[in-house]
Amino acid sequence: MIDVDRLRHRKLVQWALAYLAAAWLILQLVDLLADNFAWPASVPRTTTVLLAVGFLAALVVAWYHGEKGAQRASGMEILMLAGILVVAGAAVGFLGRGPGRTVEGADAPAGAAAEQNSIAVLPFVNMSGDAKEDYFSDGLTEELLNVLAQLPELRVASRTSAFAFKGQEVGIDSIARALRVAHVLEGSVRQAGERVKITAQLIDAATGYHLWSQTYERDYQDIFAIQEEISQAIVASLKLRLPGERAGRDLMVPETSDPEAHKLVLQGMAAVRAQNEGSVRQARELFEQALTRDPDYLRARAELASVLFTLAYRGVLPVEEGYGAARREAERVLAVDPGNAEAHVVLGLVAEWQDWDWKRGEAHYRRALERNPSNAPAHTGLGWLLMRLGQSERALDEAKRAVELDPLSAQAHNALGALYIYASRYHEGIAALEKALALAPEATNVVGNLALVHALLGALPVALRYAEQARAVDSTDTFVLSTLGLIHAKAGRRAGAEQMLRLLDALPVASWMDRAAVNLALGRTDVVFEQLEKALAAREPYLADLPMDPLFQEPLGDDPRMKRLLARVVPR
Repeated sequence: MIDVDRLRHRKLVQWALAYLAAAWLILQLVDLLADNFAWPASVPRTTTVLLAVGFLAALVVAWYHGEKGAQRASGMEILMLAGILVVAGAAVGFLGRGPGRTVEGADAPAGAAAEQNSIAVLPFVNMSGDAKEDYFSDGLTEELLNVLAQLPELRVASRTSAFAFKGQEVGIDSIARALRVAHVLEGSVRQAGERVKITAQLIDAATGYHLWSQTYERDYQDIFAIQEEISQAIVASLKLRLPGERAGRDLMVPETSDPEAHKLVLQGMAAVRAQNEGSVRQARELFEQALTRDPDYLRARAELASVLFTLAYRGVLPVEEGYGAARREAERVLAVDPGNAEAHVVLGLVAEWQDWDWKRGEAHYRRALERNPSNAPAHTGLGWLLMRLGQSERALDEAKRAVELDPLSAQAHNALGALYIYASRYHEGIAALEKALALAPEATNVVGNLALVHALLGALPVALRYAEQARAVDSTDTFVLSTLGLIHAKAGRRAGAEQMLRLLDALPVASWMDRAAVNLALGRTDVVFEQLEKALAAREPYLADLPMDPLFQEPLGDDPRMKRLLARVVPR
């Protein structure tokens, strides 16, 4: 039996509580320092193990020395303590070799788990002292990234993930672990009038050694030549083999001889990165100005095609006008450069979202990936398209590949989560969406998807919390309002659902699919089919998801009206 008097006399409980309080404070401090200084995860994990083993040692000391040292430790007791420390050492050694985490960080040495021929191009630092000149250093970075991404032997981390480290004091090894790359290219840019000074260095992430470094100081008109020299230096340093058709040729082919047109394109690319309606409109104007100066500037035309698609997709431009203009600009690019990846992605998106021509869309995505295998948006688009074709496993493989290439992109994780939902793998979808949310806490499409999947699982309080969170960010987001309405309906709060329908009716951009989702939850099946017919007449893009959308398929899949409707939406 336990001798309670001896426990009380030796203050064993007090020792235990005091130790646990101190251990908790130590762990909080270590966790804070690990975040601030980008320590590897093995540090807090090892600290936890040591403190856990130390707890046993503290109890042994308390038991044998609870009477202010009146007792002496015997040889056997010393052996016991030594045995505990040996076990602690073995446990720390074992856990220290444990697998690292992905995306957020890893414990293995930088580059250890990455493909050897892999690289991240970090945003070059603007040394001009004027933040307005960021467009130039960022644009130079993006152009280098695009050139390197065309090398089939080299995996290049996506721009979104690489730019996530802009302005942050993070070690190269931590960046390499997060992006799962073996090499990092970094540099700086200083522009003074028509002169530019560019410094670049290629770093082996595992060792921290510089494989190559160079400083260039030339006229602005030599910018393409500088980019070519940097690209060729990387090819030589990594001992890459160029494909037959590229061997002996320049990687960076100058697309314009007009430096002002080039500056306009770099400014337009910076506006696109801002990702709001005003900046995208501004980007369109900048690309059009560049083309006015140089109608043969393919990069400007490809970027314009992408922006026109975005404006049409967001409802800023009329669908026919926006998609039609995007198609024309992309086709003009391909007439000169048949393998242009950006133009093929645009045509793939138009074929998928406007024409509902899945086979043609797939062909464009695959052509884009032939030129640029590291193009994460092409993998995402192909994944979405394959899901529409009923090939769920291949679709998820493409979406996972996009996440591998762009691990810090909230939208890549969000697309993977949405495709998991369409595959009825809800819990895996939640895991992907939670990663997206950690990267972009205010992305309403991510929070809305989390609300929707929890509603599908019947976890209505959780779903409601997410939906209200998204609405607090954007009270006019029609997807969020629709999701909030169906949650109210499922919870039996019809008044709340009716209010969401009124709000949707007041918004010109609200789709018939948005309204149909709420009416379906209210049990108005006839109204739902009327609205789905209107969605079909308007060729609403997401109607093409109807064959795989569990929100509609689970309650209506056996309805003859649904079967007749699907026969008119079936992929070609």
